[in-house]
Amino acid sequence: MKERDVLLGSCVLLVFCVWVCQGAEAVYLDKDKALEVKGKVETKLTYTTRGYTGWYTVPSMVPDQPNCPSLASFNMKQHRTIAYVEANYNFKPASGYDIRFHATGRFLYDGVYEYGPDRVQDVRDFNAKFRDEIDELARDADLWEGYVDVSNGPFVLRLGRQKISWGETDVFPMLDRIMPIDNTYGGIFEDLDDRRIPIWAVRTTYNFGKVGMFNNLGAELFWEPAMIDQQFAPQAPHGSVYYFPQPSAPPYQIERNPDDEIENSRWGVRVQGVVGSNFNWAVAYYQSYMSDPALLSVVDMNRLAVGDMHGLQMQKFWEPVQIAGGSCSFFEPWSETIVRGELAWFFGEPAFQLSKNFRAIGALLAGSPVIPKSELAKWDVLRFSVALDRPFWVRFLNPTTMFSCTLEVFNEYYPKYSKDYVLPAPAWPSGDFVELHRWEQTIVGMITTTYMGGTLTPTVLAAVNPREGAAGFYTLSLEKRFGNDWKVKVAYDDVWGNKTIPPGVLFDWDQLSLRITYMF
Repeated sequence: MKERDVLLGSCVLLVFCVWVCQGAEAVYLDKDKALEVKGKVETKLTYTTRGYTGWYTVPSMVPDQPNCPSLASFNMKQHRTIAYVEANYNFKPASGYDIRFHATGRFLYDGVYEYGPDRVQDVRDFNAKFRDEIDELARDADLWEGYVDVSNGPFVLRLGRQKISWGETDVFPMLDRIMPIDNTYGGIFEDLDDRRIPIWAVRTTYNFGKVGMFNNLGAELFWEPAMIDQQFAPQAPHGSVYYFPQPSAPPYQIERNPDDEIENSRWGVRVQGVVGSNFNWAVAYYQSYMSDPALLSVVDMNRLAVGDMHGLQMQKFWEPVQIAGGSCSFFEPWSETIVRGELAWFFGEPAFQLSKNFRAIGALLAGSPVIPKSELAKWDVLRFSVALDRPFWVRFLNPTTMFSCTLEVFNEYYPKYSKDYVLPAPAWPSGDFVELHRWEQTIVGMITTTYMGGTLTPTVLAAVNPREGAAGFYTLSLEKRFGNDWKVKVAYDDVWGNKTIPPGVLFDWDQLSLRITYMF
């Protein structure tokens, strides 16, 4: 009954937006049309498509942590409703500068923890600590973006909370690691653009125009001062529906954030331009943080001696990483193909090496009388990708519109590779960490087209890790647009293959979703 009432409430909210806004046109609040208001409301309902069989089914081994929700087939996994209200105000003072104010409010509610399956509600109701963690995850109202633009000719200065996105890749970010990624929902099945979190920063761009062989030569700089704002990628709390599958047992995870010192700030510089008629290029150097923290094992024998299992810890560290690289794209007319490439070198990326990060707990498990301190491993990593985008006809499937095809190959290379390089994620059912190879590769393909005058869009997206029997995931989606106001999207996401390599370790995450969007 409660679930039905909330579903009805979501429908009422959408209908109310229709009644108030009467169309997808932006609303202007003054006769000069300097103040514009627009936005969107979106609700997404997600269900599992088969019962869980992995770590989620293992009962908690410690009394102060609840069981992770082991969902059955066609259990609700998410009911996330989100609204964005955006306001823009433009004016031009006598000084000749153009000034623009922008603000976006975001309002979020995920009801699965209050009216979803009992096993999901049990996590929130376990104690006050988990209730607070889940409520922080499932409810939010904040200033999502808020900045002022000051421009004069080729010069633009932006100050405030904003999105900064670089790079050419579609699924796995390389140069595009400036903003934190929200890991609390959706995982690999959610669009990266929806998971990026704006940062408080000062950003400036300057367009030099044509300089020698370069057209539209421009430079861009940004700085997010750590003394004012430090944001890291939120992690799904224990027991939440998108918590990474692992047993509910020690070691306990303790977060350690860096000091608010200037050297821990995000910053970067990018230069970009065009050579000839269509060769777009960019080079960049910046400092940011990875989307997951580095883990370091800690053993406190004094606490263990009195039976306190909090003496086994995995401390989570956020360490700044400097990244250098470049990207390019161009149209090749003979094959009618757009070619995109990207390359990035990560200097001293915090990672997980058994002989260093796991040294303390490893020695304890081996029965060593002396427990050494663990050490935070840092590796240099080379990441690069090549992508091809090409339209083509399949007239017996679609006689009026071409198909668009993308093929992209992502690569990771560890120059100083060691066999104890791992991902700190336990594979089911052995519990062994997921191994990394010197050369990791993922192949991604996507095909899409449109029907019914461009209002119906089917899409197939697939990613394959060719290692050791292969593993991958695919998404089948169908989106229908109704006028300029409404969009309805149905999607099925499936993980397949070897359960001991990524993304096969997420084999419990198959799901079916319905997304309804209203724009005003």
